[in-house]
Amino acid sequence: MTKSNLIHPSWVYGISFLPRTSRRKYPEIVFTAAARHVPFIEDWFDHEEKLARLADIPAYLGKSVPFFLPGGREGSQLAFPLSGKDEFGFAGCGYIVRDAGKVHYHLPIQQAHVHHLTLTIHMLSMVLNHLLSDARSEGAPTSSHKQIAEIGCHIRTDIDIHGHPLGGDIFLPMRRWLERHGGDKALCEKAEAAMRAVWRSLARDEGKRHASECRCRLERDGRFGLQCLGDACDVSMYPDGAPGHPEYPYRFSCHNLDHASQQLTLLAGLAVLCDSAAKDIDPQGRHD
Repeated sequence: MTKSNLIHPSWVYGISFLPRTSRRKYPEIVFTAAARHVPFIEDWFDHEEKLARLADIPAYLGKSVPFFLPGGREGSQLAFPLSGKDEFGFAGCGYIVRDAGKVHYHLPIQQAHVHHLTLTIHMLSMVLNHLLSDARSEGAPTSSHKQIAEIGCHIRTDIDIHGHPLGGDIFLPMRRWLERHGGDKALCEKAEAAMRAVWRSLARDEGKRHASECRCRLERDGRFGLQCLGDACDVSMYPDGAPGHPEYPYRFSCHNLDHASQQLTLLAGLAVLCDSAAKDIDPQGRHD
């Protein structure tokens, strides 16, 4: 394993947030990957035994839920088409768009699909992080375009609390970017707007008023913190996540993410930070 690939892996995927518009009914969280990775992703999601390794689907959803295949066909596997715009995910909760050598996995955030979304995101992030692990291994191709974060969205069916943890690594390019944006009020407001939009999209009736409890903070030392309604519910770069080497990734983690809605809300804020960093670091978006 080379030090360069280990601490500065080449770009594999990114994440972004899209707000509601007159043509977009729900806010969306979007994962973007290089098109060259699609065959590997398809291979994982075309095999039931591999799906079973990623999650206990019936235990989480409480029932069997169909996956959607290209062309709107219903089947037993979750498939990712190579082109066009097709539904994917549990109960067809997402859709895929391909352009300019990239594949975009769109997840419209709506209450009716809240657990379909978290389970689909859990599986997708697992596979993307497997690809990222390969990019960090010895012999992996290097690139001038670097990964800025590794994001793990998990689900647990064996406990009643802390069932939707969210964590990962912030790599050096984004660490330096966060240091430059410490105390950036406009960026905090942008992340808060995304989190509040997702919270309102998922909450019922009176619960929507708690969107105001979504908060973002950007510390002067380059750490972030994202909060929403809950028992001290947050995703943050805690001091104990600091690396032992200035160029190594900084670990971020969470506290008391009990519910799917909390995970999706905080993931939206994280998506804004990651996407803003990616656009500043590589304005042309020329990932190879």
